[in-house]
Amino acid sequence: MCTAKPEGELDHLSHLPFPVLLDVGEATLGAYGIRPNAGPNVNAVVTVLLRPNGHVLAILSGDSQAPAVLARIDRCRDASAGPGTSPHPPVLIVPDVLSRTDCRNLISIYQSSDAPRVHFTAIRDARTDVKTQVPDYGRRDRSDHMLNTGGPRLSSARMLKRRLLPEIKKAFQYDVTEFEGLRIACYEGERQGRAHGHRDNSQPEAAHRRFAMSLNLNTAEFSGGELRFPEYGSQLYKPDTGAAMVFSCSILHEALEVTQGRRFVLLAFFS
Repeated sequence: MCTAKPEGELDHLSHLPFPVLLDVGEATLGAYGIRPNAGPNVNAVVTVLLRPNGHVLAILSGDSQAPAVLARIDRCRDASAGPGTSPHPPVLIVPDVLSRTDCRNLISIYQSSDAPRVHFTAIRDARTDVKTQVPDYGRRDRSDHMLNTGGPRLSSARMLKRRLLPEIKKAFQYDVTEFEGLRIACYEGERQGRAHGHRDNSQPEAAHRRFAMSLNLNTAEFSGGELRFPEYGSQLYKPDTGAAMVFSCSILHEALEVTQGRRFVLLAFFS
């Protein structure tokens, strides 16, 4: 919901189960061609209905907006429910990029590591293996081991170059020339914080990233922990052990909470 009303007039909306965007400067409404303070009816209500990907589904004004909004939502939902017509994210899943033995070895590295813990912002300057907690919107269930040195990094990178990068070229017509330090992530326990997706290239220091890779190391040993892409629907993705999932860093995505066990995953960013 977007409004141009002053902040003090929004107190009665605080109980709503969705966020309210305060648009005092009316820039957001103006982007939709709406001028709330223009015309004879200054207090007219306008409803902007968006699809999950941000596309405008409808802009409604006048009387009986609520029934019209519900009717539009019903039609959109019915159209998406037909066979073969549901929206889906442009993701690539490549099986058997790493063997079960490779995956188990990476888990062992994480579990036996005595690498020092550093603050999340310090991992870019690390030249040795380090561990860090990743506070995505306040979550407390993820800790990463950065593979910056040693044979495991080299052997894993060699397998990715041989078995995954040609598939990225075939599917997306993109030649990967670099990838950042590999990391083994562990998800365990309650998520905490605020559930919210993120994009992997939204910060200036990450703007060079093109594709992200998520490769489960022990899929059969945890419950929950799926990936979701809310801009494209409600599907949940949980590839098999050793299978790499690749998607654009610009896509909104989120790793859901692990409800049982521990999820180990190898992560990488390609450019």
